[in-house]
Amino acid sequence: MYEKESLNYRGMTISVFYDECPDSPDTWDNPDCFLCSDYRDLHVNSESISPDECRRAIEGGKYFLNGFYIFPVCIYDHSGLALHLGTSHGWDYSNGWAFVCVRRQKKWSWEKEKAAKIAQNVLDEWNLYLSGQVFCVCAEDKYGELIDSTCGYYGEEGIKDGVAEAKSIIDYRLKCRLKAHIAKRKSQIKHHVPLYAR
Repeated sequence: MYEKESLNYRGMTISVFYDECPDSPDTWDNPDCFLCSDYRDLHVNSESISPDECRRAIEGGKYFLNGFYIFPVCIYDHSGLALHLGTSHGWDYSNGWAFVCVRRQKKWSWEKEKAAKIAQNVLDEWNLYLSGQVFCVCAEDKYGELIDSTCGYYGEEGIKDGVAEAKSIIDYRLKCRLKAHIAKRKSQIKHHVPLYAR
């Protein structure tokens, strides 16, 4: 794995690596907000709505279909893919092949702004995935023995979460080690083990 960064924490090492086999966001099975696409290598299927249904609805002037808000996605295709809400024009852009669908929740007003924010979050996750910004965080002791390893952290915020989780695991491990050490010493004192043998 290709290392991005590492840090020392309480005598242990926390390393951040690029995740070489990240799970695609379409494997998360979120039925309330998702991307559906049929564009070259970006095929994202949904059981709820197909890209063709979305395209037909928007061409008919509808941005709400089967309980979902429909947002068109512009695909920038040049040395990789980048997704943006809305439509754009230019030789590197493609419109009408991808859509974000956000289910209208109970107690929501008909304001589209809330759904648009959720749609943008969906695209932010996809853009991190498409640009390879998914990471693994590993914690090792001072001898290089692996304590914990977790993958699937998206972006810089994900790295912060992963490092915080690794620190809490190290803290817990050291706390358990100290507790065991104190219990051992108490037992040795109780049984009058001489100092040289402790």
